Amino acid sequence: MEYMGRPDGSTESLKNHLELGYDSPVDFTSLSHRVIVGRKGSGKSLSIRKFFQASQRDQKRFAVEITNKPPNLESMVRFSVTMQHRVRTNSWQSIWEYAILVSAITYILYDEDYTKRFGSKNIKIQSEKIEYQFGNCLMGLRTPTQVYEVVNVLINYFKNYEEFAKFLFSPIVSNFRSTCRITLRNSAQICIYLDSLDDEMRRAPAILTDITRALFYTVIKGARDTDNVPNLHVMITLRDVVFSTIMSSDHADRFLDTSYVLFLFWSPQKSSGFLSEKIKQTQRNLSSSNAKWAPGVADLPALLGFEKVYNEGKETEEDVTSYFLRHTNFVPRNTVRFGNRLYSVLDKNGSIEVVQFKRIVADISREIANTLLTAASAYLVAASYDDDVGYLIELDESFREYLSKGPVSDRMVEEVIDGMHTNLTDGFIKPIKSFINHIGKDVFSKTELTAAVEEFTRDNHDYNSMAQNFNLNKLENILWIQGLIGVRQKNNSGDSFYYFSDTNEQTDLPMNSETFVFFPGLNDVCNLEIQKGSPVGPKIG
Repeated sequence: MEYMGRPDGSTESLKNHLELGYDSPVDFTSLSHRVIVGRKGSGKSLSIRKFFQASQRDQKRFAVEITNKPPNLESMVRFSVTMQHRVRTNSWQSIWEYAILVSAITYILYDEDYTKRFGSKNIKIQSEKIEYQFGNCLMGLRTPTQVYEVVNVLINYFKNYEEFAKFLFSPIVSNFRSTCRITLRNSAQICIYLDSLDDEMRRAPAILTDITRALFYTVIKGARDTDNVPNLHVMITLRDVVFSTIMSSDHADRFLDTSYVLFLFWSPQKSSGFLSEKIKQTQRNLSSSNAKWAPGVADLPALLGFEKVYNEGKETEEDVTSYFLRHTNFVPRNTVRFGNRLYSVLDKNGSIEVVQFKRIVADISREIANTLLTAASAYLVAASYDDDVGYLIELDESFREYLSKGPVSDRMVEEVIDGMHTNLTDGFIKPIKSFINHIGKDVFSKTELTAAVEEFTRDNHDYNSMAQNFNLNKLENILWIQGLIGVRQKNNSGDSFYYFSDTNEQTDLPMNSETFVFFPGLNDVCNLEIQKGSPVGPKIG
């Protein structure tokens, strides 16, 4: 049962939305923000749905139904293979610009609700001109079409990027785009919301990073150039890893003005506040259904019935909130998953023992660690075999067609295809675990880290000969951006820990420290030796 709600923000009820992750109060009716940045599970999908809801209620705006089914990955990768690496981001930027323009025009031309609310004589004249003079520029589209679907059509309509580029810079397309801009100047405010583009980042992270970065550039350019394409508001979600590659690039100074960007950064304090508010919210919901728990419960210790747990490895007591949050990477999605499991035990037994609480935390932390290790492997594969991943995905359709002609079930076909990708993208999991096992403990020195990296480089020829076209091409940086390695530093108040989610400014692991730590979930996964002392992770309060 989903006691705390659904972990997936794209399906979670909007009434369960909490604003604790924002740096300042958010006006969801505003059209100033264009990009929502955060790590996976931080609440990006829920936030963009709140903005969409606000636009939907504004009678002066036309809000296109939110898009959360991204373009077909195989088609995107196949089309990307026809581009040069060094201009792949720029090439995709031209695709996004055209797809967004075409999508907006299809709603003006063909959406009955738009015509009923905002139709006029001038709009009708311009619409007829577009349809009859530039029909080919719409690539056969004659219904309201969302941006992601326009991209699907485009990358299957043209054989390769070179063919699309010739089309894009032809006189008829130039005239088409000018006519569309005139139409948009006379239109209502059209609001487009794009989510979930990076959902399959694991399968082709290098290519999808470039594609997503191109969408970011397109949206920011549109926000700054409203005179050129007026009355068109596009909002997207963006994973923090992609944003960091932008801020680490030579063009970072162009994006230092982040007035168009809304950050979802979950500090330990905000994560603790989120947990408490979720508990209060859940208690209110349960009290209306005659639940066993008192509605006055307001935090985790009160819900559990105990405040401390003993950490055997560290030989110290620890408050339950800090213990839970540092094991779950301070991600709201993990908090909701934890809460649902915790309430399930409470619902069944009426109370929970310390050992049960620790087991739930350990299980979730171990699941998180394994997921992050898989993602880290995919990033290393992308850095080593970027083109090979592309060609493998490109072969999927023909291979699937070949298998389907024989006495093989559809399920078996999918399992074979999925197995091909898994064998490649998961290929670095064992070497990464060996790297972690070489260090062998949860807290380690810079010298130990450097020695382990050198051994990993010697032992893995594919890594040693890695292509340099993907900027996340170092093992330590990949583990850093996945939240598997953190840094311990000393300040006036004692130990200070931080992971990638606390900085979000650079993709390089900060090497100006003498002490590093592994994410606690790796302790069980890699059987690490626990060093006595303070627990690994930020303290709450």
